[in-house]
Amino acid sequence: MKNKTIYIKAIIFCLALLTGCEDYLDIVPDRTQELSLLFNRKETAYNALANCYSYLPQNDGIWSTFVLASDELTTPLAKETDAVKIMKGQQSASNPKMSYWSGYGAVGRGQGSLWEAIRSCNILIDNIDLVVDMDQVEKNEWKAEAGFLKAYFHFLLVTHYGPIPIVDTNLPISASDDEVRVSRNTVDECFNYIVSTIDDAVQYLPERASGSNDLGRVDQVIAKAIKSRVLLFSASPLFNGNNEFYSGFTNLEGENFFNQEYQLEKWQLAAEAANDAINAAIEQGASMYYFTGDVPTFDSNNYLNPIIKNQYDTRYAMTDPWNSEVLWGNSSPVQEWWQMQAGSLMKNPSASSGEAAWQWIAPTMRMAELYYTKNGLPIDQDLTFEYDDRFSTTTIGYQQGLIAQPGQRTAKLNLNREPRFYSSLAFDRGKSRTWGELWNLKMRKGESHGRNANTGDYLTTGYGLKKIVHPDSEGDAYSKIISYPWPLIRLSELYLNYAEALNEL
Repeated sequence: MKNKTIYIKAIIFCLALLTGCEDYLDIVPDRTQELSLLFNRKETAYNALANCYSYLPQNDGIWSTFVLASDELTTPLAKETDAVKIMKGQQSASNPKMSYWSGYGAVGRGQGSLWEAIRSCNILIDNIDLVVDMDQVEKNEWKAEAGFLKAYFHFLLVTHYGPIPIVDTNLPISASDDEVRVSRNTVDECFNYIVSTIDDAVQYLPERASGSNDLGRVDQVIAKAIKSRVLLFSASPLFNGNNEFYSGFTNLEGENFFNQEYQLEKWQLAAEAANDAINAAIEQGASMYYFTGDVPTFDSNNYLNPIIKNQYDTRYAMTDPWNSEVLWGNSSPVQEWWQMQAGSLMKNPSASSGEAAWQWIAPTMRMAELYYTKNGLPIDQDLTFEYDDRFSTTTIGYQQGLIAQPGQRTAKLNLNREPRFYSSLAFDRGKSRTWGELWNLKMRKGESHGRNANTGDYLTTGYGLKKIVHPDSEGDAYSKIISYPWPLIRLSELYLNYAEALNEL
């Protein structure tokens, strides 16, 4: 089958790597060491494996993350990242921002091309058997890790670009011009390849990587969890029978890159994969997270109240390192000044320094309105909620003293909401557990937690982001920010995947 050919500059560029390109693996001294030396011993070969992992996207870096490309968060105009610009429709085909295809630079650390990542994985798979001080079981395990990562990188490319070429093996340096002009595969072929590659890897992976030096390395639980996500995407309307947008998107032979007929059985495969992943995770000790740590003195009398306990459960499910709900996390979290926590951490007016508390990243008004009411309904459907008057202010009652400051005035939008609203968003005259303290927030311009003078560090929507900030992180020094692995997939997602797939059957 011949598909519409596309010329991938990144792949052609990478073919020169074996002859000494400056962008060869960072782990190779002088950029000239031969592969036979790189894979001579386990110690040097481990660097090649680590290089494969190094291409995992960095979602906890302010300038490199795609989190800000959604309509959920925003920053001050002068501080806009490329992700925020993408969210505002400022993407360009001629000069794409944040390209997984060719990689991109960013303040702090950028992102390498995922085609280079795939090539690195193939190099390890092809050469790991050369290592003399590893047994075959361990070699197979490393091959499986690289194989899974190769599949995962293909998946990321598919979700960003649709039909892509499948690069299961590296082309030799002697490849002809025609050979390097690879062709796109259909999205179904891509998904089938990704799933089969993950399945091939699973049989050689450990059930769970739990050693302190192995946290974040791929295992069966992780592989099955990502397979669940892959099959859910494959079954979704974007890729399953999408004749509304892609009926004319074909290769030279007229074959559609996106299948045109909806296939219900794809949801069955997604449900089975989710169920299998859930069982595998639970068998290895995974569970939904509930806070069991020490409760600060300021909450000792109120902790058993459901609205307070929920805040601890929700906040720490994200920020408690390697907790029972995290199935896969990035084991190299950003700990430098460009980390997301610094951008989200509110300033402490009584601190001697605020260098690590930028007070930039703010939830959008859409997010403030999207959370449900205390009755579990959307705010525009709950007849007890004053939706049309939601932006007017009202006096906070004493019965609302656990989430706001009685006697003060705040927007009606901020009251009578579900517990997740109070766990995730900071609002004027609300309360926030941050810097290891309980704050009574005063967020109007000129007030202690609001914009002072014309500083560029302010929350544009008037809302602060609690969710990704560890409650004990302090912003007077970067060393006082409590680091945690950015979750790549959690058990809660698997339950949602399973429920969504069953709902479609």
